[in-house]
Amino acid sequence: MSALIEKVAEALKASIAVELNELISFISPSIGKLSFVAEGSGYYAIKIAPVIFKALTGESVGCYSSRGYARYIAPYTEEDAAVFISGGGEIVNPRILEAMETCNILGIKTAAIIMGRDDSGEIIDSVDLAIEIDAPKDNLSITHYLAAMAFLTKMAGEIGERRGSGRAIELKKELEHFIGEVENMNHKNEVVETLVLRASEKPRSFIYAGPILWGVAMKLSRDLNAYFKAGSIPIDLSQHPHFTKCISDEDIAIVLKTEIEIEAAREVINSLKLRGIEVHEVEVGGDPFLAPLIAGTAIFTTLRELISERKITIPPEIW
Repeated sequence: MSALIEKVAEALKASIAVELNELISFISPSIGKLSFVAEGSGYYAIKIAPVIFKALTGESVGCYSSRGYARYIAPYTEEDAAVFISGGGEIVNPRILEAMETCNILGIKTAAIIMGRDDSGEIIDSVDLAIEIDAPKDNLSITHYLAAMAFLTKMAGEIGERRGSGRAIELKKELEHFIGEVENMNHKNEVVETLVLRASEKPRSFIYAGPILWGVAMKLSRDLNAYFKAGSIPIDLSQHPHFTKCISDEDIAIVLKTEIEIEAAREVINSLKLRGIEVHEVEVGGDPFLAPLIAGTAIFTTLRELISERKITIPPEIW
């Protein structure tokens, strides 16, 4: 088992070991007027929240970057509570602190889920409730990103279970099973390795995904651009055929899909292949709501190995 996989397994186990009673009691009266707020990799992690909370709890929740929330949501809507997801550490992203201050001024309740420790103390001092998850960190923020998704999945499942959702109960069991098996995963996925290397060789790469895998597509696109100079752009599957027409035969397309998006993905893939455009498919099996965690683990551990092999410098990410 690689050191990275060991860290990922440790982070995921820590994320679902957290006792949720206090947090759920804190947000339950506000869940219909609740938003999740984050920066960087944390923002890509919370992209699963609107879909999974609606499916398991029946409630709609918001999902915003900290600056977007502070400027456009908190002052003009009837928001009641905000849950911030942060990577912790000695330095806190100032945008997170600014958004927390906005909430305090407007009387919006705040909670913070910290992946690691708030060594600065600034986050804990700025919110009504703080939970620190003892998750090890890597310099690409993979462990914290995956831990945040696992935490949100368990949180939605726990609320859904308390509301009598059999679907939520089953998902929680599958989440625990997946995390228990992570240590047995290969640290490098050959399919992912191929598509990453091909994307880095092309002038542009387009990553298609639906709502469930949208955060994974966004983070993959950002990391390809940052570390492999890939010219990558994430595309919502619903943008086909409008955007697909703009892809040329010099480009490459990557299609991320679960069983829910099979038909939509097939339309995109067939259209591109008919025009002779190189397409790579990544189909994520199992429960669609675990797909971001399953795909994220395979994709970003492989990406990290490729970055190490190429000796690419990774600047620290503060979120």
